[in-house]
Amino acid sequence: MIIPRKRTSFFVFFMALFLGVQQSAHTNPMHTPIKAILVGKPFLISTDRASVVGEAGVFSTLWNLGKALSLQKDLFAKITKKFGAQTQPYKANDPDTGKPLPLIMRYWLTGEKTGVEVRDAILKLFDGDSYTQKIVNIVFTPEKFIATNGIINDALKLVKRVKPGISQFFASNQDAATYEAIRTSDMGKKILPHFKAVYNSGNLKPPHQGIVLQDPAFYQLIMQEQNLKPEECLVIDTDEDIIAAAKSLGMQHFQYKAGDYDAVKKELKRLHLIS
Repeated sequence: MIIPRKRTSFFVFFMALFLGVQQSAHTNPMHTPIKAILVGKPFLISTDRASVVGEAGVFSTLWNLGKALSLQKDLFAKITKKFGAQTQPYKANDPDTGKPLPLIMRYWLTGEKTGVEVRDAILKLFDGDSYTQKIVNIVFTPEKFIATNGIINDALKLVKRVKPGISQFFASNQDAATYEAIRTSDMGKKILPHFKAVYNSGNLKPPHQGIVLQDPAFYQLIMQEQNLKPEECLVIDTDEDIIAAAKSLGMQHFQYKAGDYDAVKKELKRLHLIS
């Protein structure tokens, strides 16, 4: 069959377009649709260090303010020396520094030790240092946590924009008492209703007690209970160990720099997850 010259260019164009579509579909397969987004406490809640210093009542001198800013590194070093470092394969990290917490603080976050037990042990370690003891009391008092932490509004706006039909889960490394304070606070009442479920390290029961967000088993538990496949889940976090845990299971993941919610928004838009 001879194709008229006038129709040749159209025929070639049509065949090229068809073959091009076929090739594109083969080399660029569609991603599995995301059904669930998982974020942690640091995504939505931040500590105001000035409020911590204010709660301790130490605004009287610049020396005290300077000491407050450098306290955490020295405090953690002394606690680790006294009570030991984490030996588990997956370590609970400090949200501010990304470095592993002292072992006793991991036990606090997983509910293996109560906040009172951990607080009293650390207070004894700093006997005679009234300033550090004030800070320790703030850290381990749930009501003080509420007073010195606040909602990250840029993050909450993104949570509110997630499209209907996509489940959101709040996954947290937090002791049970502090989580309960969050849940019943005005802060919690603004945040938590947007989530289908909360998975908190301090509330997990045996055989799951003792795991943290950096442990792949934490996400395996969520997926099992929520009937989700790894490729259907998106984990968003700044912690490279949390991202590594998600990646090891085949979950979709996005690591952002702390405070860069524009990057998170762009990624959610790219994946068609927000309106």
